[in-house]
Amino acid sequence: MGKVRGWIRMEWLIRAMESSDIKQVRQVAKQSWHHTYEGIIPEHIQDQFLQSAYHDKMMERRIEQSLLLAAEAADGTMAGFVNLSPVQEDGKAELTSIYIDPAYQKTE
Repeated sequence: MGKVRGWIRMEWLIRAMESSDIKQVRQVAKQSWHHTYEGIIPEHIQDQFLQSAYHDKMMERRIEQSLLLAAEAADGTMAGFVNLSPVQEDGKAELTSIYIDPAYQKTE
């Protein structure tokens, strides 16, 4: 893999999320929240939110009612995901969440 303008070029697969991805999605959300909100929101509060927002039943509902896309790295590891609201009659949708595992975020 070559470098592109200071970034390491990687191959990605963007695909619709499936029920079998829920465990990995939950892990990406947890890693992202803990990385982003460290020192801002107490970890136990983050965990309470994540538990309610990303439990199996809630995730199954999201898969059925909205558009969830998973980003896989070349090795099959889930690197991130996005959640979009259902497309409205006028063709509009809303990005409701986007998470990238901190291991895949550029920090420089």
